[in-house]
Amino acid sequence: MEHEHRYRFISYSLFLASALLILFVLDRFFGFHYAPDEHRLNQKPKVESSVKSHGEAAAPAEKKETIPEEQPEFESTVADPEQEPQETSEVQPARNNDFFQTLKANYQTKVLSQLPPNKARTDIVIRYYQHAPDGNSAYALQKLGFYIHERPVDPELANYQSNAIYFGENVKLEDIQIVTFTLLGEGLPVKLIKPSRFGDSWKSNAIEIGTDTTLINQPTLTLSEIENLSI
Repeated sequence: MEHEHRYRFISYSLFLASALLILFVLDRFFGFHYAPDEHRLNQKPKVESSVKSHGEAAAPAEKKETIPEEQPEFESTVADPEQEPQETSEVQPARNNDFFQTLKANYQTKVLSQLPPNKARTDIVIRYYQHAPDGNSAYALQKLGFYIHERPVDPELANYQSNAIYFGENVKLEDIQIVTFTLLGEGLPVKLIKPSRFGDSWKSNAIEIGTDTTLINQPTLTLSEIENLSI
């Protein structure tokens, strides 16, 4: 009987020692330990920062849009802030002459007369970046059956008058000429007509009207230059 009690005591001692050894090993290698709540009161919770290093704000998630929002290349340059935004060259009056009278007559016959009443053209779009000094000049194109897709401009460009036209690869020469002729007649100093560098997708069938601030002191295109324009 005494031998049996001694055997149980030894077994219990070995079991207890084994359990303590296991707890020691777990704490040593895996850090399993208990920390009372009062020891954690001074620990501040981690907060994920929304600001990148060097003060750069984290980029917001991209917003998908169904209408293209990118600005044309001629909107990318801003002039010296000390430079006055007003145009320095006078706009040449859009005089009636045989070429443009013939151009308008052909446009009336081949294009406007084919449109349903109160319907705009669907084969071409006018992307117009609204500038306050333009007034309603660009909207004269609506009378010629053009659909005008309006877009706002960056604030630093808002006080500059429109002076540049870019066109897509599918746009006809006659459309460019009649648009330019109309804008000149409305008082806009068109100083540049150039193919768009981004001719894919919707831009292939678009004429864009905007501002290039590097052209402010350049002369306005003449009717002769528009008549002899080649694309």
